[in-house]
Amino acid sequence: MPPNINTRLLVLAAIFMASIATSGTAEAQYKNTSFAFDMGGWVISRPPAVGSGDQQLAASDRPFRYRTGFRLGFDGAFKMMSDHFWLVPFAAINVYAYGSPSGNASEQAYDKLASKVQGTLLGLQAGAAVRWMILTDRYRPYIQLGVSYQRIFSSPSESKCTNTALCDAPNGSTDFMPHVNIPALHITPGFEWFVKRDIALRIFADVQWWLMVNAQDNVATSLGMAIGFFS
Repeated sequence: MPPNINTRLLVLAAIFMASIATSGTAEAQYKNTSFAFDMGGWVISRPPAVGSGDQQLAASDRPFRYRTGFRLGFDGAFKMMSDHFWLVPFAAINVYAYGSPSGNASEQAYDKLASKVQGTLLGLQAGAAVRWMILTDRYRPYIQLGVSYQRIFSSPSESKCTNTALCDAPNGSTDFMPHVNIPALHITPGFEWFVKRDIALRIFADVQWWLMVNAQDNVATSLGMAIGFFS
């Protein structure tokens, strides 16, 4: 017995809805470039400020002890050999705040003085990465590996640093910030999903290994979200 008219209508409606649900996915897969704007916050590891025996470190050996911050970023993405692999140049403006003092009494004294002398820092960062899209449909988890260079800028306090054990420069400008050039390695897991035909939202955790000369390295993580536009 042939199917009745209601059954046929249901089948046609299901096919129509399925075509709508998958049309954005198919179009998105064939886009070759994209650009995105992101924002996020920083959580940064804090290496020890003193050496063995609670001795103050030489200025050139002192670590980066800023703890938190904020980031505004931009990236472009260019499809490589397939929908799974994308070349991603990126740049970010980072603002770093010292955070509350931590550690033993010597480290807390160091943090209080460093925070007072250095204040808020500005970092300009640029780099490149390769993004591997694990899935290429509407919902797209990914892993990204990259490298970057960051230049740190500070505005030291006008007041002089009177702690001769810690400060050699008149205002401590080089005593608490000896490392202003920071190369980094990145691993960034993320998740992207299309909300419209050519627009996607993204959440990510940009884990960076900051490579310091003389001083102990930092692990810095930026947690954020982005909006991307495909073309």
